[in-house]
Amino acid sequence: MELERPLLSVIVPAFNERQRLPAFLASVRAYLDYSFASPYEVIAVDDGSSDGTLAFLEDETARWSELSFVRHIGNLGKGAAVRSGMQVARGTYWLFADADGATPINEEGRLRRAIDAGAQVAIGCRAARARLESTVTRRIAARIFAAWSHLATGLPIVDTQCGFKMFHSSVGSLLFSELREAGFAFDVELLVRASLEGYRIVEVPVAWRDVPGSKVRIARDSFQMFKSLIRIRRQMSRLARLGQCRSAGRHARPLEVSVK
Repeated sequence: MELERPLLSVIVPAFNERQRLPAFLASVRAYLDYSFASPYEVIAVDDGSSDGTLAFLEDETARWSELSFVRHIGNLGKGAAVRSGMQVARGTYWLFADADGATPINEEGRLRRAIDAGAQVAIGCRAARARLESTVTRRIAARIFAAWSHLATGLPIVDTQCGFKMFHSSVGSLLFSELREAGFAFDVELLVRASLEGYRIVEVPVAWRDVPGSKVRIARDSFQMFKSLIRIRRQMSRLARLGQCRSAGRHARPLEVSVK
C-alpha cells in the first residue's frame, strides 16, 4: 500500500551534533505532533559524524516512525548534507533547519504561509527579530558576508545564510538537483539559481538565538566562502550566457515581507 504523502518534510543536516541535536529533534516532534493533522516526515542527515550522532539517530528512529536518516561515510559539507536530505524528501513543502535549533521549529508556519501566498522560496531573515540574541562577532561576520554576496551576485537579500529555508517541492527538486556548492556557501548558490529561474523569493523575519557550538569558524571559513562566491559568480555568467535557465539573466527581486 502506498504511503500517504507528507505535507511537510523537515531536513536537518548534522555534523557532530550529538549534544545539540536531541533537544532540537524533541522540540520538532512535540511541535509537529501537536500542530499537524496531516502526515509529516523528518530527515536527519549525518554528515560523517564521529561523536555518537549516528548512534543517537539509530536509537531515535526506532522510537519515532516519522524520523529517518541519511548517512554520509565522510564529512562532505553542509550543502551536500542538505542536498542528500532533499533528494529523499516526499513532502509538499521542504524545510531545512539547522540542528542547533537556533530558529524554533514553530517559525515554519511563517514560511509556509509565505509560500501559500505566492512565494516559491521562503527564507528566514534574522536581522529584524534576532539582533539582541547574537554576538557582536556573529553580527559583523553576517554583515560582511551579506555585502560580499551582494557584490558577487547582485542578490538584494538581507540574510542569505539563515539556516531556515522552505521550498515548494516542485521548486526544491529542481534547485537541489543542480546544486554544486557542498559547503556553507550553498545557500547563495541556491538563491542565485532561484533568481535566475525567475522564482519569487520572500524573506520572512524569524526568531533566532545564538546557540554555542557553531561549526562556522570566522577566520577559517571566510576565505573559503569568498572563493565559493567567486565560483558562484562564474556559474551565474555561464548560466546566463548559455541560456540554461528558463529566465536566464533575469533576476526576480526578493520581497521583504512580514508574515503574521
